[in-house]
Amino acid sequence: MTPAFHGDAAMRSDVVARLRRHAASGTLSFGATRWDGAGGSTLGVAAESEDSGDYAARFGYPLALAGLLDPIVASNYDGALETAIAWHDRVRPGSDLSNVPIAILTEVLDRLGASVSAADYRKIVIDMHRGEACGDTASRTSWSRLRMEIEAHAEAAQEPARTALQACALACWPLATSRSVLTGLIHAFTAATPGAPDFDEDDRRSANAILQGLWDETQAQRDAGDPVHLPTLFRARHPDLSGRFEADLAHTNATRAARAAQAQHLVLTHLTAAGTP
Repeated sequence: MTPAFHGDAAMRSDVVARLRRHAASGTLSFGATRWDGAGGSTLGVAAESEDSGDYAARFGYPLALAGLLDPIVASNYDGALETAIAWHDRVRPGSDLSNVPIAILTEVLDRLGASVSAADYRKIVIDMHRGEACGDTASRTSWSRLRMEIEAHAEAAQEPARTALQACALACWPLATSRSVLTGLIHAFTAATPGAPDFDEDDRRSANAILQGLWDETQAQRDAGDPVHLPTLFRARHPDLSGRFEADLAHTNATRAARAAQAQHLVLTHLTAAGTP
């Protein structure tokens, strides 16, 4: 285990200062991992590299956390800079972060209903991860078979079991070598947003079919360069359905933004707790 920032408080101060400088100069971006030598994403600027393995080695964060850094920062743009800073500033130099990935994985599984609707598979998955942490390494074949088994059950299940099972399937890969397990789980948590109560799947299919029909119908106008505003046409022809469609869209977007902020808070809480004496 490499301790966070190799136990060096100056290393933490340096990376936080570098992020602030790039933010002030407009060379810090939030999105896909990027580093062009002059600016980039949070991981890119911090490690001066696009390789999450370089970040993990340089700062003593587990690889699973390094892979999560840019996605979790970018998941809620309004709080992105604060999250990028807190990701480093809240971690005490010398902290052992090795148990943070499984703590995040467990909490996200439970928030997606695994402890209630997929309890048996949740136990199997978490036990395998705990075994990995203790040196009892499962083969890739074992992980893949378990994932396929869970996915088959998820396909046949109804909600809320389907979401819980899908989450367990996403968790089926060793955290020590995975850059994407936590990212996939956080994305699932953010995306698991119920729609507006008066807009169901039949309404959604109808709205999408109407919008596709309007798109096809106005192809010639768009080809000619004429302005076309599909929402206006939708409202004029189907005022009730279009109104509920727009309300559902607004509800979903607001809920996803709230869940993204919750995910950032969840991750930062576990990072902070790892360094608490």
